[in-house]
Amino acid sequence: MKISKKITSESKIYDYFKLCNKIKELNTKIRFAGVINVRGRLVAGGMK
Repeated sequence: MKISKKITSESKIYDYFKLCNKIKELNTKIRFAGVINVRGRLVAGGMK
């Protein structure tokens, strides 16, 4: 019997600052990209 580990989004580590910068680079009209935590706080990103 093969047991596989289920990967959830909570177990992944992301570089949110890099992700936000890439989103802002997609289009010059994008002025803000951010990541908000469950408490509603900005944890990464911001204005151009």
